Amino acid sequence: MRRGRDLGALFGFAVLSVIMTYPLIAHMSTHIPGDPRDPDYTMFAMSWEIRSAGAGFSGFADANIFYPHRGTLFYGDALPAVCFLGAPGYILSGGNPVLPYNYLYLLSFFVAGAGMYVLARRLTGSRNAAFLAGVIYAFFPYHFAHISHLEIQYMGWMPFCFFFIHKFFERPSARNCAGMALFYILQVTSCAYYGQYLTLFAGLMILYYAVRSGEWRKGRFWAYMLLFGALSAVALLPYLYPFFKLHGHLLFVRAAWEVKFFSAEIQSYIAVPTFNAIWGWLTGRFGAQEWQLFPGLVPIALAFLWAVRRRKDIEPSARRAVGARKPAGFYAWDIVNGLLFVYVVGLGISGGVDAEIGGLRISAHDLSKPALLLLASLALRAVCDRRARRRWAGFFRVSGPAEIFYLGLMTLAGLLSFGPVVRFFGREIIAGPYALLYDWVPGFKNVRVPSRFAVVMMIGLAALAAWGAAGIFSRLGSPRARNVAAAALTMLVLVEFLSVPLPLSSVPVKDGIPRIYAAVRALPADAALVELPMPARDSEESQDAAAVYFSLYHRRAIVNGYSGYAPPGYRVVREAMDMFPSDGTFELLGRLGVSHALVHTGGFRPDKGREIVERLKSSGGRVELVAEADGDFLFRLTPLPAPETPVTATTAAAGDRTKWQASANKNPQFTRLAFDGEPSTAWTTGYPQQKDDFFEIDLGETLRLNGFTIFLNTNPLDYPRGFRVDASQDGTTWTPLYEKAGFFPALDKTMVEDFAKYVVPVSFAPTAVRSLRITLTATQEARHWSINEIVVR
Repeated sequence: MRRGRDLGALFGFAVLSVIMTYPLIAHMSTHIPGDPRDPDYTMFAMSWEIRSAGAGFSGFADANIFYPHRGTLFYGDALPAVCFLGAPGYILSGGNPVLPYNYLYLLSFFVAGAGMYVLARRLTGSRNAAFLAGVIYAFFPYHFAHISHLEIQYMGWMPFCFFFIHKFFERPSARNCAGMALFYILQVTSCAYYGQYLTLFAGLMILYYAVRSGEWRKGRFWAYMLLFGALSAVALLPYLYPFFKLHGHLLFVRAAWEVKFFSAEIQSYIAVPTFNAIWGWLTGRFGAQEWQLFPGLVPIALAFLWAVRRRKDIEPSARRAVGARKPAGFYAWDIVNGLLFVYVVGLGISGGVDAEIGGLRISAHDLSKPALLLLASLALRAVCDRRARRRWAGFFRVSGPAEIFYLGLMTLAGLLSFGPVVRFFGREIIAGPYALLYDWVPGFKNVRVPSRFAVVMMIGLAALAAWGAAGIFSRLGSPRARNVAAAALTMLVLVEFLSVPLPLSSVPVKDGIPRIYAAVRALPADAALVELPMPARDSEESQDAAAVYFSLYHRRAIVNGYSGYAPPGYRVVREAMDMFPSDGTFELLGRLGVSHALVHTGGFRPDKGREIVERLKSSGGRVELVAEADGDFLFRLTPLPAPETPVTATTAAAGDRTKWQASANKNPQFTRLAFDGEPSTAWTTGYPQQKDDFFEIDLGETLRLNGFTIFLNTNPLDYPRGFRVDASQDGTTWTPLYEKAGFFPALDKTMVEDFAKYVVPVSFAPTAVRSLRITLTATQEARHWSINEIVVR
């Protein structure tokens, strides 16, 4: 009977997964949830991995995107566990990636619900409370905010792992240790984000229970931990070692500003997707996808009931110890704190106040000071109130170890979701603990979106809500009354989280893909293709996801790509292609070994596509039209020029750099870093490139020069897009020596990943020079201008 109830709960999660994603079930082979760009990449990666596994993992890491780069599958989250689960559907559907993608999408909700159910049942002993916790975790609005991110849906292995950690400390055994390892491995290989989060919180959980139970003193505990580490390492190292090695080599880290931008703000916890049936009209405007973290009022209320119940357990003893009456001064203090809270919230929402009353001008815009004052006042209030101290102490005495842990997990994960700085409507309040992870814990410099810690926070909240619900059910006399109450609470949660009908996008498959790709598939196996127009800026790079998806059907190497990261070489080519066709871009494609160009005149940037086609048709023998279909044009690029060897660090240097002095209009105090002999240091503007930015060097003597080279090294994308070089012998009269518009580094397929060879070479007629001035003639909206080393010759 009990086993049947568990199976019934699992069946319930399966049914709800279909209902809460309606109408996906009716379009499993033709449509995907949300916008197609991220799913396009995920379907590509899944298909690539399944095919590679079928071929004995030949070329597993070297996906055919971002040509001529290697290891491109590891630019993003490879998702081997998810791909393994999707393989049967992919094979049975005859290679249709849409069907297994949707099957995996539905499965993710089931796994999340089942995982939280298993965990909450062990914590509370109540199946009704556990089912409610599973519903909370499986369907809270964050799932629908990330409707297009399959890997982000796979959060369900974490509660399974926590479940086995509990079992292990109740009964240490190799079986429970293996269970911990299994679900840890599944989570890491299903979503790298949650894998890092689980590594942190599972580690804290093991530490907490090892100390609390005294297990850490026993040799068997360390033997089992060694077993856990060995099992995890055997399974994960073949995947993680090349992943992290490649990311280090290609400088794949998230800048601090990017991490801060993608952190939650306080109002994020009331934001939902705009298509949420209940709250979307009200709080859908408070944040986009990464900031829609509303946990639901019902879970919050149930967690609050748990806290009230625990408070009642200790209240009588606390009253006897310190008296029932609150000192009068504390009432006034509470009123002041309440008014200050209202002021802070109002200031954060309004953005500030400017008013004039009776000739007195009032201006209030700074949020950090009143917010810090409020936090300090609340902390002092808690310290000074003896009754509150006794009650908090009693609260933790009557709470069980698991309750304390999940309360701490919810609190810490919530704080970490705010990233380096806690903000409210963009206004900074106080530094957050996440900065410690970013600076000190390996791997967290690769985490772009701290707001996703909300997923771990929800495990804690769902557990507390389960305890709160179990308290309600325990007061009801009959099983029928408990079932009715559980059904009512579950229905309230589902209504609050309802986001149907789910937005869907159609995806062309097999015979439905654009006809031009049949001509691409007929090209020689060693052909390399660039699809144009390419995105004009970083924020548009997801537009290349369609080219990535369609490459599944022709399997030829493409310069285009879309993933978690884009390599610097791709971004150099992407920017250069905005000038295609030109002498420089033809030479660049020739050096890279690109043999064909596919130009689209519909869809993304159609005007640019039509411009490219017209210019190619009049390019005088440099191209040959291979095929044309529905406004798509496939050209063969002929002839390909012989590769050119760019200027490298072996170029003979001139001058005594100890005599050099430099100045610049931005960060002049750091100009010496441009010629300190250390390739890893650099002078940089620290701001996006602006026309008329300059860098000037006084060589300390007059030299006869014929050029110089700027080495980019650790800043491969910080090259000047257009610049002018002037020379002087007296620092007053300047002579123009060189000017270049539309510059990009001369890459070739042998050095595209060698950033020491990313250079800005400048040559001019031999000239007597005392001072050189480099002035930008173009603006770049995203990149700084940096000089790691400059060598004159």
